[in-house]
Amino acid sequence: EAINNLRAPIFEEKVVDYILELAKPAERKVSPQELMTDAAAEESAPSA
Repeated sequence: EAINNLRAPIFEEKVVDYILELAKPAERKVSPQELMTDAAAEESAPSA
């Protein structure tokens, strides 16, 4: 049981590391108006 309690967090950390490795973050300048427009569009979009 102790091993199982340690296994899940280790596996989770490996998954997160893998996802972060695949991510391609990019910085770009956005006006406050554009930022609010994008947020409003996401809120009104129907979820699948």
